Amino acid sequence: MDTAGQIHQLKLALWSLAYSQWKTETLFSVKWWALIGLIAIVYALWWKIVDKRRLSQILLFGSFVATGMIVMDIIASNAVLWS
Repeated sequence: MDTAGQIHQLKLALWSLAYSQWKTETLFSVKWWALIGLIAIVYALWWKIVDKRRLSQILLFGSFVATGMIVMDIIASNAVLWS
């Protein structure tokens, strides 16, 4: 097997282990529910204080920032800058 095939097999094995850990230890844990609750509270507060006249501009800017962060995260993950 060539090096690229070995790397692919190792990535699949690592993903399988990480997914198994997430499913058994993280999903539906107390911390997970606390995070879901915190997100709901933050969105409710944001909706209460946001300037509704400029909502489209705010959401567009947020979308640009989120897209940029996703691209940067993909680049950094592929460069193994963090795991």
